Amino acid sequence: MFRRTLFVTFGCLLLLTMLAGGALTSAQDGETEIVWATFWVGTNPLLPWGEILLEEYNSMYDGECGIVTEEIPGDAAYRDKLRADAAADALPDLITGNVTLMRDMTNSGRVINLTPHLEADPAWLERFHDDAFDAYYAPDGNLYALPYSRDYVGIYYNTSLFAEAGLEGFPATWDEFMDASAALLEAGITPFAVDGNWVTRLMWANMVGTQPGGADWLNNTEGERQFVGVEPVIAGTEMLREYHRAGYVNEDAFTGEYNTAATLYLQGQAAMIANGPWMINQINGSTAETIENLYDNTEYAVSPGLAADGRGIILINGEAGFAVGSKGEAETECSINFLKLLTSEEQMIVQLQIVGRDGSTTYSLTEDDMDKVDRMAVSIVEDGAVAANQFPHTGIAFTNAQVNEFVNQWPAYVGGDLTTEEFLDLVQYAM
Repeated sequence: MFRRTLFVTFGCLLLLTMLAGGALTSAQDGETEIVWATFWVGTNPLLPWGEILLEEYNSMYDGECGIVTEEIPGDAAYRDKLRADAAADALPDLITGNVTLMRDMTNSGRVINLTPHLEADPAWLERFHDDAFDAYYAPDGNLYALPYSRDYVGIYYNTSLFAEAGLEGFPATWDEFMDASAALLEAGITPFAVDGNWVTRLMWANMVGTQPGGADWLNNTEGERQFVGVEPVIAGTEMLREYHRAGYVNEDAFTGEYNTAATLYLQGQAAMIANGPWMINQINGSTAETIENLYDNTEYAVSPGLAADGRGIILINGEAGFAVGSKGEAETECSINFLKLLTSEEQMIVQLQIVGRDGSTTYSLTEDDMDKVDRMAVSIVEDGAVAANQFPHTGIAFTNAQVNEFVNQWPAYVGGDLTTEEFLDLVQYAM
């Protein structure tokens, strides 16, 4: 994973104004101005890295390029705004978001083809992992967005709450997982925090991906994906439904809002939550309010499996990326300069150290660098690399319409208004 040795010295963080919808920085006279629309604001765990990126970029391109940052707080509000901008042909120069939004931007026809820019700089192109672009290629074979992340997504658990329920360590099998959840519930503790959307879909992928053939099904990108009648999909879907029905999740499990689940875990009201390494900054109190000693009492584990040697991990190349909506030649050049900085060795290490997530390009860590990497980020990469099953989550494996249909129909399915076949049929054929 790491190829070159590099020592990073951090500068002071740029002091940014935190006004919703306002500009954080401004271009100087004579500079080409580009606009970065961002949701990396407030308590977003990516904000500290965004501050460093802006400071470094403004220093490197002083007098040549300048970034004006448009804040749009909240993932949903951000996605809605960018989709509206695309429809109006009024996109900002720099757009960031998950792979689903990057696909939307590609499909809009409003973002530029980045392939010629990559090919014009072979040294830059060669630094990306071989599979970094797998989720980003457009039907024409080109790239209209670039990933900056490579994530192992695991399950956080509160060792203190586990101890209250008489549990030692994280369960290795699904049977043990059910037993542990029953013990937690018996002790008056909500076992797992879910939201009916992101966290729920992560656990669905874990339960499907660890079934026989499930990882292959999630990883298969050839042809139309079949849901109905597929054994690992049926087994994983019904397992998660029964987990809900057993009362092992929070009562407000269908809000569709990530913060519903996150707050329960951060306040010590739920023993487990599935999420990526970017949540570490919330758990350690850097970007969210938590109960005392939560970080010290939190460990990060790969998913259980049907057997101890069949555990699984969600591995995502390109959970998040950037697209460029620039129209002018100068603005495009300045935006490409930002993407090169974003995916540089220096910034990939900064991302790992601050956000706790691996990057889309190769780098090497010195001992000093490793000292600044969170223990949980290291452990999940080490454990995930040897997990028997590796698979993407639904945001990668599904179409946008299928994700929306899953979220919309999940409460009805858990509540018994839909059979498994009916639920999977609606998701499969979502338009």
